[in-house]
Amino acid sequence: QRPRLGEVLGLGAEKCIDGSIGRGHGGADHRSGLIVGVLDDSHSAENLHFPAADDSSSGRFDRHAERPAVHVLVLGEHPAAYLTAALLRQKSNLRVLHALIPGQEPPDRLVTINPALFDLHPLLSPLRRKLDLTNIYGLQFLADDPQTRSESQNRSAMTLVAHYKQVREEIAIVAGNEGVEFSSPRQLLSHRIDEQGIDVTVGKTTLRPT
Repeated sequence: QRPRLGEVLGLGAEKCIDGSIGRGHGGADHRSGLIVGVLDDSHSAENLHFPAADDSSSGRFDRHAERPAVHVLVLGEHPAAYLTAALLRQKSNLRVLHALIPGQEPPDRLVTINPALFDLHPLLSPLRRKLDLTNIYGLQFLADDPQTRSESQNRSAMTLVAHYKQVREEIAIVAGNEGVEFSSPRQLLSHRIDEQGIDVTVGKTTLRPT
């Protein structure tokens, strides 16, 4: 049985747009074009070529103001968020924007990867050659008494060890090659959420994924 994507990427709790804690895989509704997945820091929102949608003259959020044509907004620095954006953009006319959550710093650590990850989708297959991976073929379990031990070994790799930063960067490149746009905003504000989408300010640009 092939593992689910969340299992091989090790999805966990992430900080959502409102500061609460939610699941890293987020949620999606293709009819409204909204996905809030809770991924990087290479482009600023000011450089996005969107028509500006200013607030009303009263200084309050104007829900009727014109919004840039963005179909999908993906949030968060996790590699799974970049992959989500790439999959949504692949072979589609969707305009997909990925934005970092301000203050969310990617961890600098080693991660374990299920070898089956690279067989889940053709976009992931080339990563096996690009990532600096260490194969783990077995484990040895030690008790308090060193003489008491057990082990498990396999001829093929049981798991892989990689640098989180490199995994994240390589999957971000995959997303960029598929046409995903990126933003690293200084502010990210949600104004209004309803059954059809969300009004959100990314940097200096107000969006409503449709």
